[in-house]
Amino acid sequence: MGIDSNMANPAHSTMKARRYDKKTMDAPAIQARSSKIMLISLPLIILGGPALMLHFSSIRNQSASVSGTVEKWRPLYHLNDAQAASIQQIELDFHGTGSPFSIRNRPTEEQKLRHHEHLSRQMSPSDGKRFIEMMEKGGSRH
Repeated sequence: MGIDSNMANPAHSTMKARRYDKKTMDAPAIQARSSKIMLISLPLIILGGPALMLHFSSIRNQSASVSGTVEKWRPLYHLNDAQAASIQQIELDFHGTGSPFSIRNRPTEEQKLRHHEHLSRQMSPSDGKRFIEMMEKGGSRH
């Protein structure tokens, strides 16, 4: 038996077998890339969508809560529009946006007192004094 021509030169036979046309080379690469993109994006959409909804709804709820508090204080402490806007911003800065993904340390009693004093300075002197007295009597949860 003679040596098969393909067996005599294995490199030559391998070269013939590995010839691909351009269409068959591109199709698997595109499918693999799209599969990877789907594997990455699908969990992000599934987990990220509800997380974003929770984040933005919490911020909206916190803002509405602060606005409600300031509106209750408006007649009690005779606040004008500028004072109310300033107090609302101070409240949001101190208490945060309400996002469940933000990390805030619990304020100390000294920090709460300074916060109340800062709020009282936005009011007239007599209303500021009444505000501090109210907060000291137990109105600290506002």
